[in-house]
Amino acid sequence: MKRQTFKVLFSVIFIAFLAFAIGCGGGGGGNPVAPPVTDSVRVNAVSDSDLDHFASEFETHIHNLMLNSYGPVYDIDNDGKVSILISPVYSKLGFAGLFNSNDFDSNENSNQRDLIGIFSPDTAKSWYGERWREASRETICHEMQHLVNYSANLYFNNVGAMEDVWLDESLSVGAEARYRLLRGSPILENRFTLWAESPSSVGLTNFSRSLSQYGMVGLFNLFLYHQSNDVTIKAMVNSNLLGKANVDNLFATKGGLDGMLQKWAMAAFLDGLNKKGLADLSKIDSGYKYSSILGLDLQYQSVNFGQSTTNLSIPAYGAAFYLLNQPVGFNSNSYQFKVDINSVGSDSKKLEVLMVRLPSVSGWTKRSLRSAVVGGTSVLATPGTFYSYSHPYSSTTSEFSLNIPTDSSIARFALVVTNPTSTSQTVKIIPESYDLGQVAANIKPSSQYVDDYGQLLLNQAQLKARLRMMANKRISNSMLMASKTMRASDHSSENVGDIVNLKVVADWWGASYVSRRCKLERITPNCKIFVDQEPYNGLSAVPVEE
Repeated sequence: MKRQTFKVLFSVIFIAFLAFAIGCGGGGGGNPVAPPVTDSVRVNAVSDSDLDHFASEFETHIHNLMLNSYGPVYDIDNDGKVSILISPVYSKLGFAGLFNSNDFDSNENSNQRDLIGIFSPDTAKSWYGERWREASRETICHEMQHLVNYSANLYFNNVGAMEDVWLDESLSVGAEARYRLLRGSPILENRFTLWAESPSSVGLTNFSRSLSQYGMVGLFNLFLYHQSNDVTIKAMVNSNLLGKANVDNLFATKGGLDGMLQKWAMAAFLDGLNKKGLADLSKIDSGYKYSSILGLDLQYQSVNFGQSTTNLSIPAYGAAFYLLNQPVGFNSNSYQFKVDINSVGSDSKKLEVLMVRLPSVSGWTKRSLRSAVVGGTSVLATPGTFYSYSHPYSSTTSEFSLNIPTDSSIARFALVVTNPTSTSQTVKIIPESYDLGQVAANIKPSSQYVDDYGQLLLNQAQLKARLRMMANKRISNSMLMASKTMRASDHSSENVGDIVNLKVVADWWGASYVSRRCKLERITPNCKIFVDQEPYNGLSAVPVEE
């Protein structure tokens, strides 16, 4: 059964690789020219300047960000440093990098050290120079959050379980975004773009490890940070609560996870409308927007006071996006429409609706505004006013009506429908009084391409899922180190130039390992950098001999 599952996953990845049309991850960089082979720069080599760069980057940016904003790493090997291994094994297996919680265990394949692995340069696949450095820097941030999170739950806070996978990955992709912000790089990256091209295809909590879902959870976590601070995100990592309960606790005054999902969906939508010149973010309340403009090219349905002719399925903890446009010549005081819910299920289901009348942008005519009644309450009288509506429903009550104001110029409304439940639900917009327009799918078709870095991340995600399952089994069977107050090993006496044997996972299942001779190349106050000294299927991280 496991082999069949593996074949299905591999097929999905392979098909995605052939069919998708947008890059992903932080490591893109065009088509570099192959470096010359000289005495100081070799094909596939990790150069001295690479090592100096990573040492400096870790001390200047990464360590301080992760320690201050996420938390400490459990120092299992008593050296006071995080170990970073650069190995061709990761490259040949198709992974950008890895944190393996097995290294905290006591079995024969454990390195018994707090360690992160990253892939070595591969000139055959254009992975070298700044393109490789950029991808590796962000991989270190991503995997170090997992390392910090594991340390918090299993050692410092005695939670006895790993964080829910969706929130753990959300924090890691969010850490990458914050690192880019810290370095002055653009926040927007291709996993974010991939989600924006098909935003209703995935949800937050039922984590499938697709690249667009990585984009979604990363964007959500970045929004949580923008709506709070370092203290809140660090508290999330170091909480004794998991998943939804963790977010509910820290954002209780803002509606918990359900409320933040709704506000985040609107923030992402408004960012996309701003990119198209349809929203003035300076007039939007800060609770419904990112503190930095991202430039998302978000896909949505544009409804000209007509009918949304297709049903849209919203996954669990997902969202749907609609732009309601008043057509030219529309002369009624209001527009009444229904949100029709076609899902069949228990009476505990509900949908959340959040609307805002978009503030005027350049070229819009400002006229007197009329108020309207939504659910018995006068709302949306002025641009920038938000209205939130929670709708529980049953098999006999599967639709609800909303009435929005219009005027003699132009009125536009951003509307998001979020699904804070555990199952998918299907909705569409239906006019009750008018049928003057039609619905248009937004902007451009989704290109959906996975580039070579995206493929590395897809492969890595499947391995991480397997390793996580194995870790949960070890934890549940009490196979973790018997005493969490004692170090598993002592590597405090290691020096630059030492050769040590490190175990590296050698297959997609995390079931086999290879022992590698690795040289300790750099020691900084907070990290050690090792380079794998052995070739692996023709690829080597060290300079090759002529």
